[in-house]
Amino acid sequence: MANKLVIIDGNSLFYRSFYALPLLTNSNGEYSNAVYGFAIQITKIINEIKPTHIAVAFDAGKHTFRNDLYSAYKATRKPMPSELRGQIEPLKKMLDLMNIQMCEKVGVEGDDIVGTLAKRFADTETIIVTADRDTLQLIDDTTKVYFTKKGTSEIYIVDKEVLKTDFGVSPNQVVDLKALQGDKSDNIPGVAGIGEKSAHSLIEKFGSLDGIYQNINEISGKQKENLITYKDDAYLSYQLAKIKTDVDVKCDLKECEFVYPYSAEVQDFFKRYEFKTLLKKPEHFQNNHDMPINKKYQKIAINSIQELKNVQDLIINRESFAFFINNNDINISVGDKEIAINLKADYNIGIETAINDFLKTIFNCNSEKILFDSKQIKHSLKDKKIAFSGRFFDLSIAKHLVDGMSVKSPNDILLDEEDWQTPACIIFKLKKEYEQQLKNLGMHSLYTDIELPLVDVLFDMENVGVKVDVDVLNELSARFKEELLQLEQ
Repeated sequence: MANKLVIIDGNSLFYRSFYALPLLTNSNGEYSNAVYGFAIQITKIINEIKPTHIAVAFDAGKHTFRNDLYSAYKATRKPMPSELRGQIEPLKKMLDLMNIQMCEKVGVEGDDIVGTLAKRFADTETIIVTADRDTLQLIDDTTKVYFTKKGTSEIYIVDKEVLKTDFGVSPNQVVDLKALQGDKSDNIPGVAGIGEKSAHSLIEKFGSLDGIYQNINEISGKQKENLITYKDDAYLSYQLAKIKTDVDVKCDLKECEFVYPYSAEVQDFFKRYEFKTLLKKPEHFQNNHDMPINKKYQKIAINSIQELKNVQDLIINRESFAFFINNNDINISVGDKEIAINLKADYNIGIETAINDFLKTIFNCNSEKILFDSKQIKHSLKDKKIAFSGRFFDLSIAKHLVDGMSVKSPNDILLDEEDWQTPACIIFKLKKEYEQQLKNLGMHSLYTDIELPLVDVLFDMENVGVKVDVDVLNELSARFKEELLQLEQ
């Protein structure tokens, strides 16, 4: 198997995880959301990218050579929140237990470590995981960048071709762009009066920062004046934006080998910080004999219309029931039993009518419906001309709020083959757990007063559609274009 190296911008992923997730704590009151998000992402990287080697690069203090060049560098950054600062040591402890190489060096930034390792192992396929666009300058024939977007839930892959198509530049022009337009987040000045569009136009025409100044007389007006006046700022900005690739940091490829599945020590760490979602997947661990095993639920298949009627009578007399549909199978639970109904089965006569009557009855009774993706179920029932009324609990929404992660499919709650045997039982069981977590996190009102009513709003919008006045939109487009041009000037 060919070597594949993943280099993670540790500070970038750490911050992203902190702000993407609610401020979680374990039973001891220890903050854990940034560490948890980092653990989720690194496990996802291992399983999806399948690297042979991993390195995580960190900043080592605030002061770097860039502050010596420009004292105001990153001066506008807010201090690290205390809730995040307290998670640095647990994060490094976790990575150490995972046997994942960590690299940092006083006087340089994590980006410089990333750049050095990417170029040091130039013959190895390399993936940089970050949310920092500066790293685009490191892309080459063996190196690509995986951008984390929308917190950490989405990945945008950028190689040389995508960089040219989507960003309009080559890797060596990334620094030239920043030298011209600056960067507010890092407090890099750039050239006053030169914005993103102007910078791209100049680079496209002259190729580089040097090319612009070698042909400065081909430029006219205020733009030329600004380029001349702020030339020193442009070249200072270039130095600030340029990632070092020759940092003297000890790290060879052999040291970047990691351990997976995780050891028992990692499992114990996850238990201490109560990373329940990770603990539920025994394949993450080398020795999973003491992993929690789901209770074996009883599964009952419905083989006649009379049995279907008996199930209906059972449900309408219960406080709540869980409902899950997958392809042609309906799964229902009122606790420890899974009732399976096959929509295509031959129950002799009248089965389609019987099932429609059954669904109409249970979705209009007083029992609370425990569901996954209630909006999609509403659409499915609408196709059968069945209305949906009464109380319901949507596990997909609750999980999204509690875990702060995108919930797109039942795979996010049905973790293994055993779960898929009795999905409704799992949904029934998890409802109580997630309802309590919503209360603990102070999100119960958000869930009941905003998120659940929004299901009906979105359902109605998707059914009806939204009318737009094309003429008005065209007028707005023209007006905004003119305003943008005035602002540019």
